[in-house]
Amino acid sequence: MDDTWPILALSAISVAFLHTVLGPDHYLPFVALGAARGWTRRKLLVVTAACGAVHVAASVAIAVVVGGLMGLGTARVEETFGWQGSVIAWTLVVLGVGYAAWGLLRPHRHRHLPDGSHLPDDLEDHEHAAAPHPRRDVTVWTLVLIFAFGPCEAVIPLAMLPSARGSVAGLIMVLALFGVVTVVTMTALVWLLHAGVKLIPAGRLAHAGHPLAGAVIALCGVAILIGL
Repeated sequence: MDDTWPILALSAISVAFLHTVLGPDHYLPFVALGAARGWTRRKLLVVTAACGAVHVAASVAIAVVVGGLMGLGTARVEETFGWQGSVIAWTLVVLGVGYAAWGLLRPHRHRHLPDGSHLPDDLEDHEHAAAPHPRRDVTVWTLVLIFAFGPCEAVIPLAMLPSARGSVAGLIMVLALFGVVTVVTMTALVWLLHAGVKLIPAGRLAHAGHPLAGAVIALCGVAILIGL
């Protein structure tokens, strides 16, 4: 690799950071679901990092495919994988609307706290809460699948130059930087936003948390559809 490697490195870092920050679907669904379901901060960050890793792995797979499709050109390759963005967006909308409806229609059960406030039975963030019901894992696996089938097309242009020049080292460097920065940025944003949400009294989210979480997820899908 020649003296173009600093440009490639800076491009990979910048694209990964901006793509994550400007894509609310990379962090808002985690914060919303974490708050609604009462996930501990540790669980929230683990789920976020896992989804980020799956997202990056899918993106790397695309980049590898790009290496074998160089003759098609960037536009054709992006067109080939572009349909996935719409699928993921509609999946988020359907998931969000369905989750919001479930939150509105489900029976509300709560426990009385010493201060007179109520704590929903399904919150998990208390150290002495009961073990989560198996159905709760469906939400986590749904997020993982969404990110698995929603790779980042932004990595395609980054992979084109080192692939065209036959630079395996350059391609590895670009993909590694892109992956690390993406996961770190996702996790950092979720951590910061979760810290802010934790300032809201639990009782305030007792009944509205699930519908709000569904609305946030659906709006993230809508944002993707309209190109925000």
